[in-house]
Order: sequence, then structure tokens, then C-alpha cells
Amino acid sequence: MRPCLFREKGRGAFPVPANHNPWQPMTASTPLLHTERLGLRATPDSPFFVQDVALTIPGGECHIVSGPTGSGKSTLLQAAAGLLPDACLQGRIQVADPRPAVILQNPETQLLAATIGGECAFYLENLGWDLEVMQRTVRLALDGVGLTQSLSTPTRSLSMGQKYRLLLAAFLAAAPRLLLIDEAGTQLDAPGREHLAVHIQRHTQNGGSAVLFEQHPGVLASVADGYWRLENGTLCAADKPPSAPPLQPNAAPSPGSTPPLLTCTGLTLAPQGCPPLVQDGDLSLHSGELVLLTGANGAGKSTLLQTLAGFGRPQAGRIFFKGQPPRPDQTRGKIGLVLQNPERQFFETTIREEMLFALKRLGIPAPERTRRAQRWLARIGLQDRQEIPPFALSYGQKRLLALATTLAFAPEVVLLDDPGAGLDTAYQRTILELLDQERSDNGLGVIWTAHDMPFTAAENAYTHIRIQGGRLVRAN
Repeated sequence: MRPCLFREKGRGAFPVPANHNPWQPMTASTPLLHTERLGLRATPDSPFFVQDVALTIPGGECHIVSGPTGSGKSTLLQAAAGLLPDACLQGRIQVADPRPAVILQNPETQLLAATIGGECAFYLENLGWDLEVMQRTVRLALDGVGLTQSLSTPTRSLSMGQKYRLLLAAFLAAAPRLLLIDEAGTQLDAPGREHLAVHIQRHTQNGGSAVLFEQHPGVLASVADGYWRLENGTLCAADKPPSAPPLQPNAAPSPGSTPPLLTCTGLTLAPQGCPPLVQDGDLSLHSGELVLLTGANGAGKSTLLQTLAGFGRPQAGRIFFKGQPPRPDQTRGKIGLVLQNPERQFFETTIREEMLFALKRLGIPAPERTRRAQRWLARIGLQDRQEIPPFALSYGQKRLLALATTLAFAPEVVLLDDPGAGLDTAYQRTILELLDQERSDNGLGVIWTAHDMPFTAAENAYTHIRIQGGRLVRAN
């Protein structure tokens, strides 16, 4: 959830000028964030895995902190936001802004209101803003991040990237001095990242500061004044991070005359109360094939995957898995779906028990369950951490665990919702290597969604389908 200070009712009216603009100039004076010999640990009884952090962020500057998956970037953000217990800190940390804007990597953990207008107004209502000024500010802030829908649009109808934009608008509306943003590049498509770069530039020109915690900053690097790298427990000044290299999938086997595992024809998807996302779409997936499904935030990628898995019904068209309409009670163990928010798929209190959960439900004997669980924990590098809670992992590691728990039950088809999000290049390669091996050895069919093109343009390695203008368009 958001820091508690955003939920304090009864603090008295916040002084808001009648002509308030969400990006009004601010005065830069003392550093907005300053640390000395800062140490961090995940829990009060665990060792400090980050030591001696010395970081100063002056007013009017944007800095980018990069580092490998699990290095502690999100933990450092939480410390700056005041979200870590004192027992998890050592050293000194000062934040000059009493109400910094904090956007975590998973936007669903911060959303509180049922509509986008209510969400954007929530912070301002708690500060006692005038209603007329608040309404004008909310509309301006939402338009500024590309959310032009009605204020009554349900937040549940938004894609993950659109939810990230919504949080950005909600915080920028009150013109905070310090922005702390975790992996915006993970959740936003190219237009969304460009919107954010413009806002950050405007924010720093007005005297505010921003710290972006990013694996692959891309266009956001154009507004950065300094770069830092957090690795092996140490934060050091660094050069501009390189662009993420494209991944190279192995060539797909020829389908020959075998029928596809999964097909849809004439598919139309229209969530309740919303215009159609996909109209009259056709798609097929053969054994061993990799299909890349790309599209902008809100294009319908997640909705399409959930419908293919049998968790939603299309408004028109037909879907078949091996000749039969997919039903979750009949395709359990055969179709695996890895959600964009991995925490939705965790049920147990330790990583080891989480690996065993689905295998138990499928009736796999105990010795085989243990063998599979240990094999996959070793393949994703978590064999030495299997007694800790899944929720103690970094966001990227949670995504790896969710994938491993799915592949462990040997499905015939796996549907992956933006599996590379929040992962560094090494982990992304690990995922692709695991999938390539399963495709080659067991004929696994894979659909992988993404905002951008994550793969090289290798011929015959994968099929690229793009959702564009409500159509499923072959792009290679």
C-alpha cells in the first residue's frame, strides 16, 4: 500500500493555489535524499546484504540506480520511502520531502479506489483540497500520462501498464518534490516511457528530484543527471547503463502435418462495459512453437492469455485445445498460465512448499514431487533459499519462481504474461534457455507477451503476432 502519510485524514487543508498546476515550479535547496553508511537487510533477523551506501540526490536532478535482479534496488527504494522497519536499517538516511511520491514495481499493491478518478483524487482528498481545484487537477494529471478515459472507468479494467500510469498521475497531481519510481520501464510501453521522461524533465526543471530504479532505462536515461549501480552489496557511481541486448530463441521445429495444440478463430474480446480489445482474431500454436504476442499497454494481451487458458469467455469466436474448448478443470496440468503479477499465484509459506503445491494437486507421488521441485529450484538458482517465504524474494525472483512452479508439472502449453519484466538480461536469458530446452525436449508450446520486441529478428525462431487496432496481425 502507499505510505501511511498519504492516508492521514484530518490533517487540515493543504494550501493549494486556485490556479494550481501539477507541475508548478519548486525551490531546490538542501538535498532531497541523503544517506551515510546506510546498510539494508530484508528482515530484522537476516544479515545486512547492502552496506555503506552513500547517496546524495540534489534538488533539480534525476538519478538512475541499476543493478542485477535481487541486488537490493527495491529495498533501497523502500528505505528512502520510509517503508522499511528501523531494525532493517543501519547508518543514516535523510529525506527532505515529507511526502515523496513512491511508485512500487507492482502497481496493484498501491491501488485503493474503484475508479481512476477516485484513485487520482484519493491523495488530494486526504490533504483537504478544494473540490473544484481537485477535479481540474485530476483531469489534467490523467491526461498528462495518456489516460484519457472517463473518470468513472473502473481501475480493475486497466492493464498493468495503465495502472502504473494511474499511480504516476495520482502522485504527480500533488507536485511532490521527490519521486521514487521502481522499474517504470518494466510496466510501461514506449509511449508511456516517453510520457514519463517528459514529466521527469519538467519535474527537475521545476526544482524537484527523481530517483529511478531501473534494469533497462532506455529513453529514461535521456533525462538522467547521474547513474549508480548496486551490485554485490555495494552502491557505486557508474556510467550510463547499456541498452538491453535482444534475446535469441532457438529455431522452432517444423510443425509438419501435425495439428496445432491451441487455436482460436474469429475471436472477439470485449471486457464488460468496455469497447472490444480484439476483433475477429485468429491464432494457432503448434507443439514446440514460440509465439511472441506484442502490443501497447491496454491492447488486450493479458485478457487474451486468460481467455486462451479458459478463464474467460470470448464475445465471439471459438477456442480449441487439442480439439476441445479449454476448461480449467479439464486442462489442469496441460495448460500453464503465468500471470503478470506473480504474487497472485503463491499460496504457501516457503519456496519449497510453493514448488510442491501444484504437484500435490495433480496427484504426483511424493518422491517424484520432491525430485521435480529440487530440480527446478536448482535450475532457477533458488535451491539455497527454499525455506524462506516466496514474498521475501525480489519481484524478478518471484517471476522466476512462478515460472518454475508452472514448468514443474510439465504442461503441453505455457502462456507467459510479460515474463521478462523486472529481470536483468542474465535472468531473461535463463528463462529463454529453460523454455527452449522444454520446447526441444518435450514439445512445449509457448506464448510470450511483451510491450516491445525482446527477441532478435531471427528467421523461423518464433512467430510474432501484434495486437494493433484491435486486430491480431502477423508481424514476421
